[in-house]
Amino acid sequence: MIEVIGLGLNPDFLPPAYRHLIDQAEILAGGNRQLALFPHAPGKKQGLAPSLSHVLEILDQEERAGTRIVVLADGDPLTFGIGTTLIKKMGISRVRIHPGLSTPQTAAARLGKGIKDLDVVSLHGRNDWAPLFASLTHHPLTGIFTDATNSPARIAGACLNRGLTRCIFHIFEDLEGPKEQTVSLTLEEAQQRRDSSLSFVIIEQQDFRPLCFGTADSAFVHERGLITKSLVRAAGLATLHLHPDDIVWDLGAGCGSVCIEGAALLRRGQAFAVEAKPHRMDMIRENIRRFRAWLVEPVLGTMPEALNGLPDPDRIFMGGGARDVQVLTTAMDRLKPGGRLVIHAILLETLETVRKTMADRGWPCSLAQMSGSISDPVAGATRLKPFNPVFIIQADKPENA
Repeated sequence: MIEVIGLGLNPDFLPPAYRHLIDQAEILAGGNRQLALFPHAPGKKQGLAPSLSHVLEILDQEERAGTRIVVLADGDPLTFGIGTTLIKKMGISRVRIHPGLSTPQTAAARLGKGIKDLDVVSLHGRNDWAPLFASLTHHPLTGIFTDATNSPARIAGACLNRGLTRCIFHIFEDLEGPKEQTVSLTLEEAQQRRDSSLSFVIIEQQDFRPLCFGTADSAFVHERGLITKSLVRAAGLATLHLHPDDIVWDLGAGCGSVCIEGAALLRRGQAFAVEAKPHRMDMIRENIRRFRAWLVEPVLGTMPEALNGLPDPDRIFMGGGARDVQVLTTAMDRLKPGGRLVIHAILLETLETVRKTMADRGWPCSLAQMSGSISDPVAGATRLKPFNPVFIIQADKPENA
């Protein structure tokens, strides 16, 4: 059995039972900083660098041989820690976790909040910022592990660039240490700071409102008549069958209504709203701010060139551009195997182009037509005003395509 001990934020507070396990260990593994805290421990010291995979193999063999092993971790080993990696490698039957007080729990307590109120992401040693913006989309309180590169100042700047406003940016330095400091700033103020590499950040959004479905067309900034109507939008999103961590492309996004409303289902995903016209891109950015759909990234450019730098999608929605065969085939090529493409078409020519292209590629597709009317006041009374019939085309990319 490998004993994994979370050291909390201050090893001076370590329970006696945890210290006993450390004293009895034949192998004491951990990062250099953790091992340096126990210079007199009798066990053999085993660092985790430079090759963690090699160290895991050593620990695996030693545990099978009955060696008493303790692995040290900061805070809670299951909060972006080594504990999860060990369990994945060896199984829970061979690993016992001894949690310590975590940085997020302590930081939340400093604000008078419980850990249940806080969604936590890590930018420590990571280049993917999508989880941060997904968390900000769905949670009023987001905790962030930082590092020297992804510093509080850089995080504040990224939030400002995405359009966030009315936030309190809490920075926690050296929690439970002799130099502990907590400051609460605006995003603009935080962008100018230089903080400790041990900083933890909580972004508190004021006037937070969660995304929801059924948003009225009038709530979006859009060109008159150029928006996917709410009823059709709901049908399109249902057809897309979004999963929480999907990467979604909205091509020819217009005002962005489809991907912004779809963001309600992307708990840890990404959405890219691709639009060629600058004035519509301004509308997309305003709608992102209006609905706080921070995980939606606006992309200004002409397709297919504008798609070059984007990650391959799990889902693609096309509200425009499908008549361009080059754009359509590029989208089909980039879609992940097993992914889904949904196209809304009004013109018969678009329908025929899509169906022929799908047939040439051997992609099975299904077709539905949606038409209807909505109430419209006129001369003190009410009429039913029809909207244009819309073809909804669905195609799933074959796994072997």
